[in-house]
Amino acid sequence: MTAKLRFQVFIPFLLALAACQPGESDSSGPAPKSAADFVETHRALAVHMFSEADFVKTYPERAAYLFSELELDRPGLREVAAAVERGNLVSASERLLTYYRASNNGSWLRNRVGVHDPGGFDDDVVALADGTLDDVYLLQGVRGQAKRTAEGGIDWLYQGPNEDREWTLFVNRHFVLLALQKAYRENQKSEYIQYINAFLIDWTAANSPAAEAADEYGLPSTWQPMSTASRLLQVWPQLFYYFQDEATFSPAARLMMLASIPEQADHLQRYHRSKHNHAVKEMAGLGHAAAAWPEFRDAAEWSEYATATLGDEIVRQVYPDGVQKELSSHYHRNVLEYVAQYLAFSDAAGIELPSHFVSLIESMAHYLARTMKPDGHIILNNNGDLDFVRDKLVAFADQFQRPDWRYIASYGAAGAEPEGLPSSYFPYAGHLISRSGWSEDAHWSYFDIGPWGISHQHNDRLHLSLHAGPRNLLVDTGRVNYIKDDPVRTHILSSAAHNVILIDGRDQGPQIPERERPAEGAALLHADYDFAIGSLDDGFPDLEGTARHTRALFYRRGGYWLVVDRIETDRPRQLEALWHLHPDVSVRVESNPHTVTTDGGQANLRIEPVGGLRWEADLVSGQKEPSYQGWYSPVYNTVLPAPTAVYRTSIDETAVFAWLISVGRDRAPDLAVDVEASSSSELRVRIGTQNGVTERISVRLDGDELRDPNGNWLAQNALLAFETVAE
Repeated sequence: MTAKLRFQVFIPFLLALAACQPGESDSSGPAPKSAADFVETHRALAVHMFSEADFVKTYPERAAYLFSELELDRPGLREVAAAVERGNLVSASERLLTYYRASNNGSWLRNRVGVHDPGGFDDDVVALADGTLDDVYLLQGVRGQAKRTAEGGIDWLYQGPNEDREWTLFVNRHFVLLALQKAYRENQKSEYIQYINAFLIDWTAANSPAAEAADEYGLPSTWQPMSTASRLLQVWPQLFYYFQDEATFSPAARLMMLASIPEQADHLQRYHRSKHNHAVKEMAGLGHAAAAWPEFRDAAEWSEYATATLGDEIVRQVYPDGVQKELSSHYHRNVLEYVAQYLAFSDAAGIELPSHFVSLIESMAHYLARTMKPDGHIILNNNGDLDFVRDKLVAFADQFQRPDWRYIASYGAAGAEPEGLPSSYFPYAGHLISRSGWSEDAHWSYFDIGPWGISHQHNDRLHLSLHAGPRNLLVDTGRVNYIKDDPVRTHILSSAAHNVILIDGRDQGPQIPERERPAEGAALLHADYDFAIGSLDDGFPDLEGTARHTRALFYRRGGYWLVVDRIETDRPRQLEALWHLHPDVSVRVESNPHTVTTDGGQANLRIEPVGGLRWEADLVSGQKEPSYQGWYSPVYNTVLPAPTAVYRTSIDETAVFAWLISVGRDRAPDLAVDVEASSSSELRVRIGTQNGVTERISVRLDGDELRDPNGNWLAQNALLAFETVAE
């Protein structure tokens, strides 16, 4: 029987029965004329509702609905069932809460840590929580005052100080309550729990039952499936069990939560997304509700549905190399946390998950470990934030018993050194991560030769990010916000916001969204170097004529980067090569023109054009006219001016050229570089290294084979050849 049908069948019966029975508890005060009278003024009453009797008197239909949704013949609920049979819903409510206090439900949450650590707040979480008591919320980096209605309740549709719908969504995800929970650990301030009581009662009273719509796009922000999933996965179970032994956590708030859970679970089953990171969180939320509150009649169905759907979604959304197909490291991390939580609470609740599901979760964590920068942050790419994940990697190392991840997270102080080279290539995602080692001051770079991504895309194929020292040097520019008409947002989606080449000022077009087969032959990891090559699949759609950009990256481990570009064209072109630097660097353009950073005592960078083209270079930072350029957004709702080296030149025909990038503390070395040969398809250079050794590199950009030359100079049809030259 569906929840809706049970509502229609059982609730009128329970209400009629309750009306005929005397209460077993003190229910002082006049009874309401009708539930509707109290619904009309529920916001004023929210702070005054405390007891089980308050709940039943104020919302008799919700009380009846709650007990119609419970499987009352379960062990431990017999006294609850007896009270329901007598029609005494006050007594039934009291006995139900007694059951939860004594049961072992939510064992993984009762330990006052839980599977979701309420992090991501200011260092002074107490100050943040005290601000919350005044309705001042910090959401996605924006601090603002919540809006109250004339009746005194929270305006759940208010879009915040920036008129951003994301504010509304995050308020309705109830993350602000986690700051109160975390602060309560430090000072046991009863006002924190009292605010939680009023917040939860206000929300459940104002937003139930769930909205009806043809699909999720017709739902209000209060009932977006991702918001529902956030409540059930990360907030409500944790608060419900964390405060079980706290007398100030009101019975009315607990009961309002319980009465809302089946509505929200049914809502997720009906409106959840598919083929999107949202679907993963939505099913994880449904599964968590089932595991945390198995007393509901449909809990087993929720669990079965969530596990089956989530298993299908993971296979659909995650490449065999472990990368979530949106190809945003931020959303990869989000999805990984959702499914890792699902695995953790399923284990605790005795729910067995398919082995392939568990293996894919581990492969996702492996990607996080191998791509994490030496400073503990993820790749900043596509829509996303520069998330710190070292602590999460330690937790994953414990969860999956992976000493190699612990080694990476501790700079070799613990665990076991990973096997093989420190660099990694993910052939489906097309992500090459080059490293010199696992130390905090190691070189790190990210080269993107992969597909566009199935969502949250930027036009950024062939982008290069670089980190050393530990310091961000060449950067992606982030996401800023999701406000459609914001000019900075429009810029950041474009190729002009990435370390790529613009042809005649045009943007890259959308590329292939996902890859069906791995691009195994596009990269080579060698003990001495890394090499990868890629091209724009669909080029520049707004360009007259035809043009194609191919880029190869050669990283000499522990040394330098050589970026080789080929622009194939059927006519003369204007080129702009862009190098975006972190806002914290001091930078200047020197003669020839070279771009150098100049911060004493820190890792610095030098970019030198190589080849016969004559470049002009300018530094741009925080520019708005004639077009946006020189901006950086490390997290949502934050945008900073940042220096960008803009190189310009013109070509008459197909051209091959390169960039030599070196890094070093205090001053990046000025490596001697000579072009031995250059054609429309090949570049051969000699580079003098800091230790006095000369190295010869040849890169072909029109071959069809990439293999380790094993020291053979210019092996037939190879794309790369490398050797040390004896002087």
